[in-house]
Amino acid sequence: MNPNKSESYYNLGNALCVKSDFEQAISNYKRTIDLDPFNSPAFYNLGNAYYMLNDFDQAIFAYNSAIKLNPESAESHFNLASAYNDKGDTENALLHYKTSLKYDPHNAETLINVGTLLEAKQSHSQACDAFREALRYAPDNIKAKEGMDRNDTITTSLKSLMQK
Repeated sequence: MNPNKSESYYNLGNALCVKSDFEQAISNYKRTIDLDPFNSPAFYNLGNAYYMLNDFDQAIFAYNSAIKLNPESAESHFNLASAYNDKGDTENALLHYKTSLKYDPHNAETLINVGTLLEAKQSHSQACDAFREALRYAPDNIKAKEGMDRNDTITTSLKSLMQK
């Protein structure tokens, strides 16, 4: 391994992640970044390693760093949203899931996550729309189907009550 070549540390970090040795992977991704501070994939994978250790603050920092270098990365926004969501910051989670959709609008998993967060905010009509859109791209997805049905029922009931 060439100690002055960032790619060597990056590849080792990836191999260590596959082996679930996230702490050692973090060390290698950090070394990659020391040698190549503009390596967006290294920041992204660093975030993934921290995320796997449930260190959401560090994951958020790493994903934000990846996004600064590659702002159109749907994957970085998705993972950042997931870290915010797991930390309990649903507003930032929703913001970054929606940003992820800007760059990957057909991602059913992201649409389901948006629907779930909107449902939790009692935005049932918007949640139903997100679940419905997810079903366009993943027609057999049970979560999307159940979410759409649940929120459609609530929306219909609310409309019925408002007409009385």
